[in-house]
This record gives sequence, C-alpha cells and structure tokens, in this order.
Amino acid sequence: MANQETPLSSRLLQSKPSKRFRRGSPYVVEMSGDGGSLDDAVKLLIEDSQVPAHLKTILGHLLEKANLTEELPSKNRELEAKLQFELAEKKRLLSEIDRLKEALSKKDEASLSSATKLADKL
Repeated sequence: MANQETPLSSRLLQSKPSKRFRRGSPYVVEMSGDGGSLDDAVKLLIEDSQVPAHLKTILGHLLEKANLTEELPSKNRELEAKLQFELAEKKRLLSEIDRLKEALSKKDEASLSSATKLADKL
C-alpha cells in the first residue's frame, strides 16, 4: 500500500477565525494621543453586559496593579531624594561630632597642662 500523506494547510488556515470589528463600532477604541485608550477599552468591557463578571473583576485588578506600577518610579525617586538628604545630614553630624571631640580634647589638654603647672608650683 502506498504511503499517502496529505500536506497540512498553513497556520493561517488552521487557526480559529478572529472577530474583526469595523471602524465606528462601539467595540473599537480609536487610539488617542492622550494615553487613555486602555482605560477607555476597559471601560467598554466593564459596561458590556455580555462580558462575564469574573472577567470584569480580573480586568479591574489588572488595571489597579498597572496604576500602582506606574506610581512606583516616582515614589522611588522621592525615597532616593530623602535618602540622599539623610546621608548628607549624617555626614554633617559626624563631622560636627569629630570637631566637638577635638575641641574637648584640646580643652582637656589645656586644663591638664594648667593643673600640672599648678602642681609644679606647689
């Protein structure tokens, strides 16, 4: 018996057909320059009565996570600036401590030498 192999069709023909919406359809969000198109698309999905509630919940959580993620870089910059301020303050305080120790040491040396001179006179 002869080996018969039927060639497979291309992936384009094998894949499921996708829904395509025409421009002007209420399901198509036109790209806008303000960056709000994702919010608009999610709003349309949430308002659509055919979208299951669990999917709407997932979309809400994902959008919340995305918003929190966008806030992270600015919070990081704020904390880094605070850290730099605190490090500069620490350096200033350590320098002041060293200066005060040196002044105290000189004062102790002076009082010790004057006490020694006084003891020598007696």
